[in-house]
Amino acid sequence: MKEQESASAVSGFRVRRRLLGLWLVGFVGALALGLLGGVLAFLLPPEGRGWRRQKTRVGDLASLPEGNGKLVLVDGLPVWVLNTGQGLRAVSALCTHQGCMVRWEGKRKLLVCPCHAGAFDASGNVVEGLPTEPLQRYVASAIDGVIFVGGEAASGGS
Repeated sequence: MKEQESASAVSGFRVRRRLLGLWLVGFVGALALGLLGGVLAFLLPPEGRGWRRQKTRVGDLASLPEGNGKLVLVDGLPVWVLNTGQGLRAVSALCTHQGCMVRWEGKRKLLVCPCHAGAFDASGNVVEGLPTEPLQRYVASAIDGVIFVGGEAASGGS
């Protein structure tokens, strides 16, 4: 009889250990899926929820005279808004060569990269230097005297 009780206790122990193991595997798996979901949600844009579709108010048109530029943040990225006299332009402030911050030189009407002598025109096209790709373009508009940069990026080049 004691052998049966002993065998039953060992069998019960094995069942509990197996259940504990399954519970532990399920818990770790759920935790891993939760972490993976969080990482993917952080890295991937939430399409269809207005990401980069909002217009960012950057100031009054009167505060940006012809030939001048204003550095602003759009969706957390630096963007130059330029009043070219032929309309507003908005381009990324990050050089496509190595990501250095470009600066607007109004007299030359160029965006210049101080790192490797790259230069871009007001539309973001490469004019000189090492960059081979144009600056990312953004939609810029003036509505009732207020400048907005649309979050939806326009295509580069042209």
